[in-house]
Amino acid sequence: LGAIYRGKQLVIAGDIKQLSPTNFFRTQGQTDDGEDIEVINYESILHIARSKEAFLPGKFALNWHYRSRCESLIAFNNQTWYTPPGLVTFPARRQQSSVEFIRVDGVYDRGKSRQNKKEAEHVAELVRQSIRNTPQRTIGVVAFSRQQETCIADAVDRMRRDNPQLEFFFENENRLDNFFIKNLETCQ
Repeated sequence: LGAIYRGKQLVIAGDIKQLSPTNFFRTQGQTDDGEDIEVINYESILHIARSKEAFLPGKFALNWHYRSRCESLIAFNNQTWYTPPGLVTFPARRQQSSVEFIRVDGVYDRGKSRQNKKEAEHVAELVRQSIRNTPQRTIGVVAFSRQQETCIADAVDRMRRDNPQLEFFFENENRLDNFFIKNLETCQ
């Protein structure tokens, strides 16, 4: 913030539609006497710059996306989150659907484990099917939270114990990319 204050020009680039940083390190505002004070919390410097309190001139929206190797992943976000005309993307070499909604009648354990065990078991089954049907492809599983990441990892471990013939998929170190399970914040 000191460098921003002293600078003559500032360029802040980012996307507020992307996952916000974790609030793990946030603290509550208090005076030296221990009294609570009102603190305006912002997610990031980008959020501050876009706020009405910033009074920054020259706010421009970027409208190109070039980093994804699979355009259909960005197309899903483009249709869901970005105001038309949305982001301009580059077509992929092969068109394929990368995002699919599958409803699972699971139950989110809100106040306790913060996991959905039925969903995790279903994901492990999808991993098993994918290995059997297309063993040459890599698999990445992204969960919405750390708790669900752990739950899915446990379910995949059980699936591996029940299907030792599929262990080759997890042990092959010559693969371009390994199998992974990550939470959304880590993946982003």
